[in-house]
Amino acid sequence: LTAQEEARQHKNEAVFVPECAQGGLYKPVQCHPSTGYCWCVLVDTGRPIPGTSTSGPAV
Repeated sequence: LTAQEEARQHKNEAVFVPECAQGGLYKPVQCHPSTGYCWCVLVDTGRPIPGTSTSGPAV
């Protein structure tokens, strides 16, 4: 199992597991399922982009 698959099996809602795209990059929009917050990240590092956090699904 990958670390992401293992984390999803142990559903601890307080722990955020980033979404990955093909090729090992991060998806540009990340959402925390238990809080409903979404934000944009740098796809190569996964670091959040300041000022992009929003409550609810990203548009």
